[in-house]
Amino acid sequence: MAVASKTRRRRSRTETLPDAMQRAVAELARRLQTDFASTFFNRRTKRQVARLLESQLPPWPRRPGRPGLPAVTAAIRMRDELRQSHPEKPVKWIWRQLYPRLIPGYGALPRIEQRAEEERLRLQVRWRLYARRRTPRKTLHTNSYEGFR
Repeated sequence: MAVASKTRRRRSRTETLPDAMQRAVAELARRLQTDFASTFFNRRTKRQVARLLESQLPPWPRRPGRPGLPAVTAAIRMRDELRQSHPEKPVKWIWRQLYPRLIPGYGALPRIEQRAEEERLRLQVRWRLYARRRTPRKTLHTNSYEGFR
């Protein structure tokens, strides 16, 4: 029978915060204590405040879902730029400018494969734009605490 060996966990060294940041956090804590002294009798409230503060600081969490395809992102950006610079040109002309730039080996592909790749790129762009319209834009983070100034 094997005896499980105890492994000691090393405490990670915590880096100290700059003095100016420590002073700012201490000032924020004092202001919260004076403004909301009656609410801090509950430990849960302290944890909620700490979580709220953490959520307001960068780095912001990633958006949910898979990251977008770079070719689709580039197609949307380039399409918008061409639409602004050439408002008189039809949509077909704009897309024809994008295909050789965004589809790898576009010139060497047979015509039927070019068409398939063109259709795929247009569909992916359309899906991304529809998804943007469906998803309500919410401002999750505000970068300032109005009461702390």
